[in-house]
Amino acid sequence: MVLRAMRPDRLTTAIPNWINGILPYGQDYTECDAKNSPLDTCMDCFKDSNNAVPLFFILTPGTDPVEIVKNMGKEYNYNVEEGNLRLVSMGEGMDVVATDYLENGHKEGHWVMLNNIHLMVDWLKELEKLLDFFKLDMTHPNFRVFLSAEPSAGIPVGILERSIKITNEPPMGMKANLGKAMNLFGQAKVDSKEPKEKCILFGLS
Repeated sequence: MVLRAMRPDRLTTAIPNWINGILPYGQDYTECDAKNSPLDTCMDCFKDSNNAVPLFFILTPGTDPVEIVKNMGKEYNYNVEEGNLRLVSMGEGMDVVATDYLENGHKEGHWVMLNNIHLMVDWLKELEKLLDFFKLDMTHPNFRVFLSAEPSAGIPVGILERSIKITNEPPMGMKANLGKAMNLFGQAKVDSKEPKEKCILFGLS
């Protein structure tokens, strides 16, 4: 309360420290999945998704959800080359392409990723209606929708409520930043390296 009254700018640092000190397993709450790579986190979220529940990436600086989805697709044999992973960068005129991909995908079991949907706010009501229709219709069980957008008041609440939302919060402090950078290599890759190579990865981080 004193900090909030006198130094509100320090609250974001003080609250995690307070939780770590006051709760028996405080770090489990403040760090959560900080030790996971972005791909690991996305894979965990994907297990909770289905053909009626999209994965929604809230964009932050330094993240590329397209690459994450591509890498995850490799694990499930979905890729752009084979045509069962469709990527659309939203912008003027791309609503027709996106609608076509979604309608084909829900019948044939494709993955469809719509990037930067905040750029086409007027079309999002139509997207919401499509998602409602896919939920009621006999949608292919392998069909998945991935969305990405910057925070925007124009995104319909219905899309947000039905989606599993994923974001990448910027780490606070040098230790957290180092950990996040090392996680980009992936734990399996780091463990497979010789000690000298691990030092190089640490230096790159």
